[in-house]
Amino acid sequence: MQFEQWDRLRPIGLTPPVMQSLATLDAPGDPMRVTEVHRDSVVVADGDGEHAARLLPAVRRELPPLAVGDWVAAERDAHGTLWVCDRMPPVNQLSRRNSEGHAQPLVSNV
Repeated sequence: MQFEQWDRLRPIGLTPPVMQSLATLDAPGDPMRVTEVHRDSVVVADGDGEHAARLLPAVRRELPPLAVGDWVAAERDAHGTLWVCDRMPPVNQLSRRNSEGHAQPLVSNV
């Protein structure tokens, strides 16, 4: 993961503990913060703006659902599509129970 944009990420919640956790992610890509979650995509902020992104199939299968506030690693493919490659485990998370009794994350890292 490249860390040139740390200064741009501070206004959207980057702290030293989050920096350390992001540094341990094994995935390629740049650190970004989830600002919207949709059924098949998310919107992420990189400190300069917001961008639509998709989740790699492996991320969708292996990780719990993303929530607004999650920190992720994302990179662009050769066609310019932004893909979420990995997620930092949340420091904290608010969730609710859905109609099936499963936890549904609402927001992370607040």
